[in-house]
Amino acid sequence: MIFEWMSDPAAWVGLLTLIILEIVLGIDNLVFIAILAEKLPPEQRNAARVVGLIPGFWGMRLILAGVDCLGGDPDQSAVPYF
Repeated sequence: MIFEWMSDPAAWVGLLTLIILEIVLGIDNLVFIAILAEKLPPEQRNAARVVGLIPGFWGMRLILAGVDCLGGDPDQSAVPYF
């Protein structure tokens, strides 16, 4: 069934690991962009933050979607994602 993974402790550990990694990497991106934006003139800082955060957010989502495709269920390999 679809919800068999919910009774598997390994699946919960994997999910918890991914959540922690997302939080840590998200904070890392924020700190990195904040440090770089501070080197710009004040009138350009907000634009630099937006230009840095939006591609970073969507880039991480694309990476996660790619990992999902690679590690997906082999029984559903013929099911299109789009």
